Amino acid sequence: CDSGTISMSFNDADNDLALSTGDTVSMTANNCVFSGVSMNGSMSVTNVSVLGNQVSAPYSLQFTLQTSGFSVSAGGETVAMNGGATVAESTNDDITFTSSISGSGIRITAGGETLTLTDFQITETENQATGAYTIAINATVSSSTLGGSVRVSTDVALSGVEPFDPNAGQLTCVGNNSSATLTVIDSTSVQIELDIDDDGIADDTFTEPWAAL
Repeated sequence: CDSGTISMSFNDADNDLALSTGDTVSMTANNCVFSGVSMNGSMSVTNVSVLGNQVSAPYSLQFTLQTSGFSVSAGGETVAMNGGATVAESTNDDITFTSSISGSGIRITAGGETLTLTDFQITETENQATGAYTIAINATVSSSTLGGSVRVSTDVALSGVEPFDPNAGQLTCVGNNSSATLTVIDSTSVQIELDIDDDGIADDTFTEPWAAL
């Protein structure tokens, strides 16, 4: 650090100098400033499981990330994180990669907005040869913008081709006695069906561009 302090610990269980099964990593920062970036709080990586290696498939990595009062500030912006998650990535052919993040609760603050995810699982696949991808989101989302919580469930995984927005898929968002079903029309627009009285019948149906969501 240019100023402040940081302490780090790496328990290399098999002394291979690389992240592998059984390793643990922890870090605690106290106003640590380095090249204009400030860090505070603690972060740990535990429950590491690695199969294979990154050089050749098949390969998989999974670990538990836990943060407490962890924040990074740079250029007048601060991102803060509290809570934990299980992070995983795998590939069978070095072409298609599957990654996921899941957990019981994590809170992220950025740009003046606080987003809380509970009972969440987000899974993504990506074909690095074609750019094709899928995304499935299942989580309860609370934010200062929403002023409450919404349960997001993936009915059909969102899918598309990078760098474009999804061109297929369907999500359902359930709030306080109301719900919205978002059905992807194409990579530019989404159909939204609103059920404002939770009777299972759409009260309003309209189309929005992805850019408006």
